[in-house]
Amino acid sequence: MKLMTLHLAYVSIMLAPFDEGGPGTVGYYILKEFMDISEISVNLIVGDSTKEDNIVAEFGDRFQKIVRIPRERTMHNYVSLLTRKAREVWKAFDSVDIVHINNFWFLRNFYFPLLASFRLTPSVFTWHGDSQRVFYGEKAESAKRLALYAAFYLQKRLLSKVIVNSEFMRRGISKYFDAHSICLIRNGVQIDDIAKAETVDLEGDVKLLFVGKLDPIKGVDLLLEAFSALKNSTSKDIRLYMAGTGTHESTYRSLASRLHIKNKVHFLGHIPLSKCYSLYKSCSILILPSRFESAPMTLLEGIAAGIPIVTTSVGGVPEIMKNGRNGFLTRPDPSEIAQKIRFLIAHPEVCERISKNNLIDAGKYSWRNIALEHLNLYKSLI
Repeated sequence: MKLMTLHLAYVSIMLAPFDEGGPGTVGYYILKEFMDISEISVNLIVGDSTKEDNIVAEFGDRFQKIVRIPRERTMHNYVSLLTRKAREVWKAFDSVDIVHINNFWFLRNFYFPLLASFRLTPSVFTWHGDSQRVFYGEKAESAKRLALYAAFYLQKRLLSKVIVNSEFMRRGISKYFDAHSICLIRNGVQIDDIAKAETVDLEGDVKLLFVGKLDPIKGVDLLLEAFSALKNSTSKDIRLYMAGTGTHESTYRSLASRLHIKNKVHFLGHIPLSKCYSLYKSCSILILPSRFESAPMTLLEGIAAGIPIVTTSVGGVPEIMKNGRNGFLTRPDPSEIAQKIRFLIAHPEVCERISKNNLIDAGKYSWRNIALEHLNLYKSLI
């Protein structure tokens, strides 16, 4: 019996490999899996970070339609979103069975579920969280919570389901949505691609790795201070490799200079996903010293690469990372981070045990299974 095709409109303003960050990476891998599932067709609404022919080159020509939305926040682009681009999105929503909005930014995305509701089409969105909240003052944070509540209050009548990637995120968003409308679907990892990645030659006896945005929320300053504390504690040549970019990069380069570690810290800039996999397999320890995380992709990739991990016990991290088994959890404190790194350097047998554990635990994650969970959710709503 021939399977009925499900027609999906997938909205992901950020999308790897053209944009950095967890939401774009999640969208990338889910869409990659959808391209291999014959019973689903996809209209893609995406940011204008890349050209349409580059999207086709990356994903193939199986998208039925592609609509590119301006990412730059200018008045001209807002007008475009409300006029010409809204009409393009309206057409992309024509005859689809469901609309999926990957991540949520109210001023840009508010009309997607609204247009879906006008067409009587179910819509879901994936909430990846609002990590920037920890840097607002008390009054600003209160105002932002009120704005977020108002936005979600308007949206909750339009959305059929809200997808979160951790129990931590479920608890956080339960203030805005009813429990029955929240669905937990965890992130996955591309195990086969990581397993096939080649190692690369890097300087240093001990190679520490950071992968992520160079941003205060990721605790880059904490990592540099921790690394500075390590420089005189061992005779080994310790190097720190920083894969990622961000508006604060010059600040962190200056901090590395002030801490007298700039010759040991390698700022690599933006690294494509495939090359990141090689870095994971070529380094000694992965460090993620974040001040806030929901369900970081970096941890899953590190586990799949079999690299010991030192990370902070924040947000949804403890749901992925088991202290002592996959590495070590710490507070967002440079001295604690340095202490755990120092312990792993001094105990290679512990690193070997953790590496084996991580390769075993990686088997729990598969993007194909995650994509099928999404597909089953879609089917339940139409």
